[in-house]
Amino acid sequence: MNRGEARFSLLVAAHGERIAHAYNDNVKRLAANLAARATFSELRFGFLSGEPEMEDALLAFRSPSVLVYPLFMSDGYFAQIAYDRLHDAAVRRIPSLRLQILPPLGLDPTLAGIVVRRAAAAAGAASFAPADTNVVLVAHGSTRERASLTATRTLAERIRKIGCFAQVSGVFLEQAPFLVDFLRRSPGPSVVVGLFTGEGLHGRHDLQGILSSSPVDHIIYAGNVGAWPEIADIVAATATREILGDVAIVSS
Repeated sequence: MNRGEARFSLLVAAHGERIAHAYNDNVKRLAANLAARATFSELRFGFLSGEPEMEDALLAFRSPSVLVYPLFMSDGYFAQIAYDRLHDAAVRRIPSLRLQILPPLGLDPTLAGIVVRRAAAAAGAASFAPADTNVVLVAHGSTRERASLTATRTLAERIRKIGCFAQVSGVFLEQAPFLVDFLRRSPGPSVVVGLFTGEGLHGRHDLQGILSSSPVDHIIYAGNVGAWPEIADIVAATATREILGDVAIVSS
């Protein structure tokens, strides 16, 4: 690990928010959690929308090798914009930089286990029996592409295979099936999980506004995944696997 630690730094790349009262605190807490582990020679974060911008964060690294962890719930439109902007910045400003982009958070297989534990805890706190409880995954969704839909369905299937809950559903804010329609059907005891990494327009205002205006009283909100401290474990594990794999290749 020492060779990897000396050679690799980590950039956490996120969408970010510029709206009032959204300070990107989830990402800042995540970065502080990761920095406390002393796994990387340098650790920074940057945003598509917010400060620091991800290109500025990238250019501030002294390391010749930077791992990028995309804090996105799919590899869709905004993730691709982030990849393109980082690649362009590296090519134009630091052509010698080795840039390695890791898989985004939403595609990580271990996320399902964390969702299960969080949803089960929320159900228990509400005196819902997990076996009688629905887990409702709420994602952004898009009518332009299928990345959010595909990632949400994949996560839902992974949770189903763990087998703790009565039903696992994926619903969306901006495409069918819509969260508002799901709530109108008056489902049984349900735990809602927001598939958002920020605390801005969608993750805070839209989702919580819909839930607070719903007349259904047996729905519990478990929060957005981006606010959970366990996400740091996923990021650290993914980056460490990449570091160790690279060290093994260099050493062979």
